[in-house]
Amino acid sequence: MSAAAEHLKKALALEPANPDVLVDATYFARRLGCLEQAIAISKRQTSLDPINPYSFQVLAYTYLSAGLLDDAIAALQTALQLSPGFLGGHEGISEVLLQKGDAKTVLAEIQQETLDGLRLVELAMAQQALGQEAESNAAVEKLIEDYAAEYSCNIAYVFAFRGEADRAFEWLDQAAEYRDLYLSAVAVYPDFHEHSLRSSLAAISAPTWHGARAARRNQVRRRVATIGIGGSFR
Repeated sequence: MSAAAEHLKKALALEPANPDVLVDATYFARRLGCLEQAIAISKRQTSLDPINPYSFQVLAYTYLSAGLLDDAIAALQTALQLSPGFLGGHEGISEVLLQKGDAKTVLAEIQQETLDGLRLVELAMAQQALGQEAESNAAVEKLIEDYAAEYSCNIAYVFAFRGEADRAFEWLDQAAEYRDLYLSAVAVYPDFHEHSLRSSLAAISAPTWHGARAARRNQVRRRVATIGIGGSFR
């Protein structure tokens, strides 16, 4: 990861306005938990590419990781204003609404999402939050039947939200087998507060596993600080 930080530093120096470089730098900082830095980089990207809905989606999830829920919704609404059919836009808003405890509104919001797999993810969690267990079970079964490979990490989130820690870990293992790119975000993703995957991880993971991950993450954070990725965007 230190090598990745070095490469990003060089890329930013060569092409500080390159949107692909800025996205990569945002993801890198976000997944290290360097959230202020990630927000600064992502805001830089939206200022350079203000009509690209994807730029605002990246910013929204960066705000979400930092717990800035209203800012996350505003960024996603901007993405949808720029592109009303933007894939994942309504799912993102639904995810934030769940974190705000507004599962009832999610039921209406998520019906506007055109990606069926993402719609099922949020629907299953909203129904669970509203006590609609049978409906939630049906949504989970459909999600697994149709989208196990594409949404393995999301399925883990659903089971964690439902309080089923063992099944959450089972699907994290599946995510690793499927090489789900979102698996790398698990360590820093805020998920769903007291119902989050992080809570499930803390409940059943060995302390030494957490200690090793924390030590490695802190080591890389110090390296990132040393080489100054994103410093010019603060």
